[in-house]
Amino acid sequence: MKAIKYFVAGALMLSIAAPSMAQDVKSQVDAITKVVVDAKGDVVATKAPVKAFMKLNKKNAEALAGLGRAFLAAKNFEQAKVYADQAMKVGKTCAAGYVLRGDIASAEDDGGMAASYYEMATQQAPQDPTAYVKYARVYQKVDPKGAVAMLEKLRTVKPDYPVDAAAGYMYSSNNQLKSAMNYYDKVSNAASLEDYILFDYASTAYVLEQYDKALTLSQTGIQKYPHYGSFNRIALYSSDKQKQYEAAVGYGKQLFAATDTIKYTPNDYIFYADALVNTGNVAAAVEAYKHLPEVDADNKEYNKFIAQAYAKGKMFTEAVAAYEQYLKDKGEEVTYKEYDDFADIYLEEAEAAANAEAKKAAFKKAAD
Repeated sequence: MKAIKYFVAGALMLSIAAPSMAQDVKSQVDAITKVVVDAKGDVVATKAPVKAFMKLNKKNAEALAGLGRAFLAAKNFEQAKVYADQAMKVGKTCAAGYVLRGDIASAEDDGGMAASYYEMATQQAPQDPTAYVKYARVYQKVDPKGAVAMLEKLRTVKPDYPVDAAAGYMYSSNNQLKSAMNYYDKVSNAASLEDYILFDYASTAYVLEQYDKALTLSQTGIQKYPHYGSFNRIALYSSDKQKQYEAAVGYGKQLFAATDTIKYTPNDYIFYADALVNTGNVAAAVEAYKHLPEVDADNKEYNKFIAQAYAKGKMFTEAVAAYEQYLKDKGEEVTYKEYDDFADIYLEEAEAAANAEAKKAAFKKAAD
């Protein structure tokens, strides 16, 4: 089976850590954020609710940064800077304003400025891990050693923080998977990781073709985070790669029964169907392949997969019909390889023929 390394992990969090915020302030920030985002950051339209918010929170750095973050979400960077600066002014030992300023700079593609603000945040509030991690993620592209040094600094001020997991996620986010795995493998208890970090660890192992590890990590995720359906995806892929087809079918069923907001990919159906074919359930495999156009409208391969499934099930009439449709869909893009594969179906039919006449007829079609 031709498989594509295709992952949709859903939307990953912007950072590995988020600043804490008192519940009453959080509810106020959530409310003003909705107002600002719904108004698309329009200052005039949000004047009255912002004024009311400011009256209650003008000395609260976390709240001011929350308001600025609302404008950042609405892509009004200038207004976001106004409240970030106010948060920095009133919060002498609070990282929120500095982190927000760094996030704004990052959104404006100014990595150097973002790193500067994140570093200032670590100086203002050394115990807050947020800025250390964000600094490392921004700086990793230009100075990996400096990025790791910042995470090691975090380890010294907050020994209980999962620095190795943060470093692994940082490297993975920048597509340096071997470095990511080196750090992830230092984590003593994978079950202690947050769901999206554990998923990234399992995904990284899969892409690096460490299928045993990927399967073990995804099983841990399934057990601890049953709501996170994508762990079944890695378990399906890894099991199929190791030819553990019965197990793969089980994980596939769980994947497609997921109740979260998982978005299915072409490979979900391809791996699931492959496992079904290899457990003898050709009809179910064909039905799985038929879903491919739903998730990939330009896919011209699904009838080829269906033909291969039918051929494996010795259903040669159906296999030929599906392959002919595949060739029709390909049109002028058909190559000699496609005809060669078509001939192979007739060769398989000849091998399975019950008598000499049928065998001869299949060989003739192959030759044609």
